[in-house]
Amino acid sequence: MHYCILLPGIEYDPADVSWVEDFVVDIAPLTDMRFVPRTYGYLPKWKVWGWPPYRHLVVEEQVYYLQHMRARLQPEDKLSILCHSFGGTIIEHALKEGVRFQNVVMFMPAMDEDFNWMDVESNFSHITVYWSPIDEALSCAYWGKMGWVAPNVQHPRVVDIERQWSHNQWMDSFDPEDFGRAFTRELLPPLVKDVIGQLERI
Repeated sequence: MHYCILLPGIEYDPADVSWVEDFVVDIAPLTDMRFVPRTYGYLPKWKVWGWPPYRHLVVEEQVYYLQHMRARLQPEDKLSILCHSFGGTIIEHALKEGVRFQNVVMFMPAMDEDFNWMDVESNFSHITVYWSPIDEALSCAYWGKMGWVAPNVQHPRVVDIERQWSHNQWMDSFDPEDFGRAFTRELLPPLVKDVIGQLERI
């Protein structure tokens, strides 16, 4: 079985932003993966950015969750990640802690741009990083700006894709109100089809 955990960023309020729910309801039925939305509550920006002990605590709790999830799966099961922004911070630390992922797709990750993939290359199969030089939010993320400046360390199984997006603009492609309900994968927007392919990669 192939599971994919969806990790949103900070200040994720489904009343305003709903890419996780949109993906699970409208896109997941078109794949063979099982999607697991990770809801860790509303994380206020001022607290995450301004109080490092709080940020470290949240990251520690979510890494423990990922370790627990990985431990519950069968050895042949695959675990992938689709995440945004602060989700990248969590994945950075999970990789360092030895959590093994199949594929990881990150949109504008708040992750150390100098992160050395070679140190954790046994913990992932493929990683895709979407980044944008006009991401106004990550320009101030002092602990990790990979989603703004791209990864500085290259790896043959890590692909970075540059886009001209604001921090949340990519979410428009996952909104069924914009593209209509797709009943086959061929009807999905190109970005959505690309992401599904990146997650399903063997």
